Amino acid sequence: MLHLTHLIPIMAAWHLSFTEISKYKPAHISKNMNHLLHTLIFMLHYTQNYEMEHAIHISIGFFSYDIIYMVRRDGVLRNVSYLLHHGIAIYLLNLTWIEPSCAESTLKGYSILESSNIMLYVSYHVQKEWPDRKAWIRASEFVQLVWYVYYRIFNFTGFLYQIREEVIMLGICGSAMIAAVYLMGATWSCKLIMKNAQHVAAVMTSSNG
Repeated sequence: MLHLTHLIPIMAAWHLSFTEISKYKPAHISKNMNHLLHTLIFMLHYTQNYEMEHAIHISIGFFSYDIIYMVRRDGVLRNVSYLLHHGIAIYLLNLTWIEPSCAESTLKGYSILESSNIMLYVSYHVQKEWPDRKAWIRASEFVQLVWYVYYRIFNFTGFLYQIREEVIMLGICGSAMIAAVYLMGATWSCKLIMKNAQHVAAVMTSSNG
């Protein structure tokens, strides 16, 4: 079950991590690096099946801290989609305790979603650290497209089909949240396709010129 005595120190640790990185990088890059660090820590726990209850607390603590950070920095309205995403993530992670029979599927699904984000963070870092390296940016966004669509569309769709009966058992609320996560993934995939199409068009135009 969720322990607030674990959660508060974890949130403090994430704040410390962000603060230390911010000594060397701008806030937006530090925040992105914190996100990548969170994903890598969770995936390390998950792949090794090590202290998963602690790993869940780490993720819930991270999302809770990030919610507070975003609201304090920019307010609610400018971060609605991110706040919705984080709220759903916290809800799904809590399912591992609320619905123990769904714990294995929940963690597997969550691991797929977190894996899909790895190249998103890498691509963002490339864009912000080396904004003049257009070829690097185009390459990172192409890899991000392939990586993200594989995990978020093909892998996650197949996974949801396998656990469709468990999803139905979650009721309207749980099913709606999973549908929202899927829709977010599909929307971002479309944006990546459009962005990569623009890159291809720009390269073709410059080569013809």
